[in-house]
Amino acid sequence: MDENVISNLLMNKREIYFLNQNVFYSYNLYEKSIETYYEPPPTYNVLGIDKRSENSYLGLVEDTSSKEKFFINSMNGVNDDVISVEISKNDIIQFFDLPSLNLILLNVYNNKFKRFILKTIEKKSKKEKILYESENNVLTINDISKGENYIIFTENTFQDKLNIRLIDLQEREVYIDVSKPISIKKIKFSEDKSFIYLLSDEFTEYHSIYSLNIENLREGKLIDRYNKIYLSIERDIDDFLEHQGNLILLINNNGLSEIHKLYKNKLKIIDLKKEGLINGLASNKEHIIFKISNVNLPLDIGVINTKMEIEYLNFNQENDKIIISHLNYKISNKGPFINVYTQRGKSLEDRPPFILLHGGPHQQERPGYDKLREILVGIGYVVICPNYHGSSGYGKNYRKSSHKKWGEADLYDINLVYKWIIEQKIFDNKKIVIAGISYGAYLTLLEVSKNKNDYDKALALSGPVDLHAFLKNMPEYTQKILYERVGKLEEEEKLIENSPINYISNIKCPIFIAYGKKDNKIDTESVQKYINLCKIHKKEIDYLVFKDEGHSINKPENVNLLFKKAIEFLG
Repeated sequence: MDENVISNLLMNKREIYFLNQNVFYSYNLYEKSIETYYEPPPTYNVLGIDKRSENSYLGLVEDTSSKEKFFINSMNGVNDDVISVEISKNDIIQFFDLPSLNLILLNVYNNKFKRFILKTIEKKSKKEKILYESENNVLTINDISKGENYIIFTENTFQDKLNIRLIDLQEREVYIDVSKPISIKKIKFSEDKSFIYLLSDEFTEYHSIYSLNIENLREGKLIDRYNKIYLSIERDIDDFLEHQGNLILLINNNGLSEIHKLYKNKLKIIDLKKEGLINGLASNKEHIIFKISNVNLPLDIGVINTKMEIEYLNFNQENDKIIISHLNYKISNKGPFINVYTQRGKSLEDRPPFILLHGGPHQQERPGYDKLREILVGIGYVVICPNYHGSSGYGKNYRKSSHKKWGEADLYDINLVYKWIIEQKIFDNKKIVIAGISYGAYLTLLEVSKNKNDYDKALALSGPVDLHAFLKNMPEYTQKILYERVGKLEEEEKLIENSPINYISNIKCPIFIAYGKKDNKIDTESVQKYINLCKIHKKEIDYLVFKDEGHSINKPENVNLLFKKAIEFLG
């Protein structure tokens, strides 16, 4: 088992469940033992697992040879029932097991009719029933109530605003919220199912928590009658859950994660005994669990008991190789913010700086574990990670500042980071390297060609190079969302102005590009065209194409090859 990669973190009364390297494991909280819960045949790839009952689970698997997808429904891990579903014309966006109703709940996108559909499938008869469909808007299932009688979902208006919808599975009734759409990060049912909790920054700069009565939604008036639970004035709330009648909040404090208990409108911090980045909150009546990592800890699972005491499963031992010399350091009054990583016991002086750009753009570079960063620090670089305009974690105005301004305020921020490095007069400024992944790769290629800064080398992984081709390549429903963030296809002049492919003649440093041939996000034809144009313009370029990968490079042998080639390129 690879203890560095765990997904689908779930739990019931006594056990924690997680997916690791295509195997579903269980960990007994009382016996403190790990067992294999489900391991597929060698030709099957597990795409996801849902487990809502102690005695069963639902898995979505793919036959790697035929590429056929189907569901595995199991009781007690035996007598697996294969449930074939006609999905050749559909993208499965979400799926859920409803064991008490003997149903599968699906959120799919029908490519033929170009619409989102929420539907149920009876496990035995395979009979399908459509609950709701939308031709114009993206649907997202947010939560299923205990007892599985209610479903709460949202409908995207393509303006970063969502409408709330409720389905009563007993009555087969859909209730529509007729009030104005708002910005929503997360929705969850209360334990007694009388209301929903809403995490939103619609009314505050940072995400805050409200409660909304379900009966009001039945009347078509929900958002107009929200109740304030906790208003955050300076930090984002990443996640929350209800536990023993109290709210447990996961708070982003300068990139580090904190867990707080909300009691009588006051926050009480829980001593985690470790610093790091937390995700994957889950709970039962007695425990709260989460995943945690930091710059020197690949991954661990924390367990909090009823007394708010914590215990770790100790999947990995924490080392002390890397230190953060600057945490969330603000370069100017308006940003950007940077984290700077270096080897413990090593001075910053005369060391080559490596600017590493995150993707998104609505992500945040935070001090969790990152293998690439660890390798770069290990070979002597000072790794500088900016949170440029458009990054999350600094309020909605900062996050939305990149909307329809890709390659503008964020690129200006990278220029400020470059100047900050020069002004420090302690680094080896003749060997400044810049690199990025996805959106960070886009910014990297734009920086080394549109700005006039001098870099030793640049590396770009899975990044778009032509914004017009990038938009055109996206599915129609994704295009509509990106119109609000990037621009519309007809706004061609602005898309051209901010596309790296149009500035190749300005490149002054060697470039390394890598991408997956099956990447359906960035338009790989335009990336290959970029590589060919670099050759025509006699630019020094090296590249690596993975025929069996998509937007992310995941297979261990490919990841190892990528790191090997990148290090060779850096020299």
